Amino acid sequence: MLHKLTSLRKLTFPVSSYPLEDQRAFLEALVVKDSIEEVRVQSLNHCHLSEFRSLVSETGIGGRVKFCSVPVEERRLDSDSYEAYGGGVRDRLHGIGLGNVVYWFRQLSTLQSLTTMDVWLRGAINAESAGLFGHYLRNTQVLNDLKMSFSACRDEALVLLDALSLNTSITALYVEGWCRTRRTARLLADVVSSSKNILAFAYYSKGRNASRTFFSAFAQRIDSNCTILSVNMFPRKREGKHWNRIQEVVTRNHTLLIHAARYVTGCMVMQKSGAEALELMSSNPMLVSKVEEMASLSENAAKVSIRSRLADLDDMDFFMSVAGVVKESVVCEETAEGRACLGALPYDCWLSLRRFLQVADVIDRPQRI
Repeated sequence: MLHKLTSLRKLTFPVSSYPLEDQRAFLEALVVKDSIEEVRVQSLNHCHLSEFRSLVSETGIGGRVKFCSVPVEERRLDSDSYEAYGGGVRDRLHGIGLGNVVYWFRQLSTLQSLTTMDVWLRGAINAESAGLFGHYLRNTQVLNDLKMSFSACRDEALVLLDALSLNTSITALYVEGWCRTRRTARLLADVVSSSKNILAFAYYSKGRNASRTFFSAFAQRIDSNCTILSVNMFPRKREGKHWNRIQEVVTRNHTLLIHAARYVTGCMVMQKSGAEALELMSSNPMLVSKVEEMASLSENAAKVSIRSRLADLDDMDFFMSVAGVVKESVVCEETAEGRACLGALPYDCWLSLRRFLQVADVIDRPQRI
């Protein structure tokens, strides 16, 4: 049948509905049918998972098979739950008892295409689950959206915080309940404020001391963050001063992002504020999307434009011109002492200086009244 479906590009395969021999025959047919780009695998229980993964490895089509989730028996809607989204497919995992929770976390290393994950536990996460979860968070390269709602003791919370600090893929993070002490609340503030990839963050805590500590620490540290674009925190009624400061930084980052994109697209190409914004926002994951939107470019074209504008700033004459030091190029008069002039500086030496010199470091000339 697969050979007759000439226009088929993606399909979903219910593995548990077929015996092992049929699974092997299906995968072997896929090897020949290379026009099918993606096979989404659903309804895998623990019996089928290891066997099916072995078949995928043997046939060599792992790059085309997407494991979306690992459902475990579903009995009560008020039980611990885990939701996973991958490849456009949404599945929910429900389990009864701690044994299933540990099993879920053990299976995370086998799932390579999860982009969104919701973990909701009624009780506290134990040490084994926290270790497995932390290992996954440290190593995943595709998980973008993570919601974590459960309680945790100090050691388990520290394991998860360490993992989040090393993660480089999560762009949206929701934390509820598990940073209950002042120490863990302060460390969470450090992790989020120093992150170069978290764009959206939400925080909820019932503990007044932990909440107050987090608000204070986050408000103090967020000023140096040029990545975060959305913050939602509860309760915030008693923390108006800190909340206002956090919102000021979020608004500033939105403005910088727009200025950076306008600079890349040529609208602010010789304006110092645009160059400053580009340097600050060059690592922001949203910059490419904003350039795509403003200039109607493809993703690759937007990335090329950003790299090109950044490369322009490495040219001494262009840098000094944009910074307002010179009009066109750097020209220095030789001194009687024979000291080296900036204009005669070798390019590699200039690049060494440029590593420590930003457009914002150049002080504007005072305007005459």
